[in-house]
Amino acid sequence: MRVTTGCRPSRTSCTSTGGAPPSARPCTWPLFHAAYQRIVRCILLGDAATDDERSTELRDRLRADGNWFMLHRRHHALRRELFARTQQYIDRAGPGGGLARAIVETPRTADHTSLRFTAAPRPAG
Repeated sequence: MRVTTGCRPSRTSCTSTGGAPPSARPCTWPLFHAAYQRIVRCILLGDAATDDERSTELRDRLRADGNWFMLHRRHHALRRELFARTQQYIDRAGPGGGLARAIVETPRTADHTSLRFTAAPRPAG
């Protein structure tokens, strides 16, 4: 199975730990999920975020609480921590900054605040 290490593809097993060779160790859901989350962090937030499991924990916790709509207490401290961690990766200079930073750095080509959408006029008759 191909997974990434620091956003660079490498031929490894689904696990990032040593131990049994890839052919002897099955790729379980927890191992696959961990590898997948590493890839997501790397693509979205850059190379530096690849090992930041805390960001994923915060996101998952806040998402699970959000499923309760207004019936669950809010976790302002968790949200602040997640936003701060994300901003840290976006602000990081250098190559390998991730998709989030690329989006922030992309100049706007139109003034989106001045766009007005109106209904098409009805045909006469």
